[in-house]
Amino acid sequence: MLSDRDFGAEDYEMLLRMDEDNLQPAREAPASDAEIARLPQRTLTTPEEVGTVDGNCSICLEPLGQAGATLRTLPCLHQYHKRCI
Repeated sequence: MLSDRDFGAEDYEMLLRMDEDNLQPAREAPASDAEIARLPQRTLTTPEEVGTVDGNCSICLEPLGQAGATLRTLPCLHQYHKRCI
């Protein structure tokens, strides 16, 4: 499919315009404070709870699984510290 023809300057310009169109970020309104407050949260109080959480918060990069940490879970199931969200 079109592999037998040479591309010219107009083709290059068209590809640049297409790429610029694809680089525009989606413009969605950020979540309101009320929406964030409705997200599920839990506080890790026991060693068993702490042991169920692995990894770091993607915002502050500190471990999620620490005693006393309060975590929020987003609809996509990613977890973050409550203070970071």
